[in-house]
Amino acid sequence: MLKSQYFFRDTKAGINVALLAIPQGMAYALIAGLPLHFGLLASGVAAFIGGIVGGGRFITLGPTNATAVLLLGVFLQLQMVSSNGELTQDALLVLPSILVCTGIWLVLAGLFRISFLIKFISRTVITGYITAASFLIIINQMDTVFGLQKDLPLGTNFFQSGFYIFDSFSSHTPSSIYLSVFTLLCFYILKRNFHSLPNVAITLVLGSLAGQILISQNFQVFCLESFHANLLPLSIPSFTMFIEHWEIILQSSFAIALLCLIEGLSIGKSLSSRNGKRIQSDRESLSFGIANLGCAFFSGMPASGSLTRSTLNVNSGAKSGASNIFTGLLVLIGYMYLGNAVQWIPVSVLSTLVVIIGLSLIKKNQLVTAIKSSRSDALTFIVTFTVGLIF
Repeated sequence: MLKSQYFFRDTKAGINVALLAIPQGMAYALIAGLPLHFGLLASGVAAFIGGIVGGGRFITLGPTNATAVLLLGVFLQLQMVSSNGELTQDALLVLPSILVCTGIWLVLAGLFRISFLIKFISRTVITGYITAASFLIIINQMDTVFGLQKDLPLGTNFFQSGFYIFDSFSSHTPSSIYLSVFTLLCFYILKRNFHSLPNVAITLVLGSLAGQILISQNFQVFCLESFHANLLPLSIPSFTMFIEHWEIILQSSFAIALLCLIEGLSIGKSLSSRNGKRIQSDRESLSFGIANLGCAFFSGMPASGSLTRSTLNVNSGAKSGASNIFTGLLVLIGYMYLGNAVQWIPVSVLSTLVVIIGLSLIKKNQLVTAIKSSRSDALTFIVTFTVGLIF
């Protein structure tokens, strides 16, 4: 194939993935409790670095559901979530330290060629953790999906959150429910009939238009707050915060790094094997580490291999890692020019997309395998899943 055809296919794939990465990045920031631009910057910086350092087209880096949920758990453990559900300023100060440590763990895994150790971690444990995470993602978005006038307290477990939502449902906002149902219908109609299109981005635009129509009819619609875009804003790790919380930072960063390896390399191996190729696990681990270091210094959040974006990249005809470079550049351009545009996006629309993303984590085949393989696997899954929901 001619180089010009490679360039065309990589450019096309980069555009398709960027259209998915922009709304997903905002959604993942919302999951972690961070300002929206942290998700956009992480999506752009990680994809760009991954395209340069990584081994090719099979892994597209960026924030994911699992890493976002794990990060929120770290903030809760550090007691850096205020009573109204917002992160404190200390959370934003400690985040670069978490990312630097995560990046160092991953770089060491790549340099010392120990990424193969992840194969000794039970898939049943990972399935139980990811399934519990998906349930928590969904339940923690229900207050904004229904437009409850009271904020859902962060830090409550799945069952407490469910009771709170049921008890507070009388304070719901009808327009939020209308928009959530409309968003849900739009996404699944598009997915069923036009699965090759960037349906998350299209659904976000349609939901925003519907929100503006409701506003013009004097409905109460809650929208996102705009943000001011700086040219790759620098964030410097706080030595004071690291000294104060070093034990939790090291533990949590190791957990995030381990999750990145499991998540990212599993995706890369799966997609490459389908195409008769192989990935270089150690090189990819190194790219994960450098990407997280980049996110640490450019106001991002943890980055791993994204299943949806990686799959879309391959299915869009990407031929090399250049597609990820294009994706990163396009997302960063989007960050520069979308700061004011996000104020047109209803919160319930973005929250519904987060719920859809959370539902996509629940894999029926994996659940059946975990439960029916053996009694020990079933017990392992049940214990991991239950502990995840409760704690």
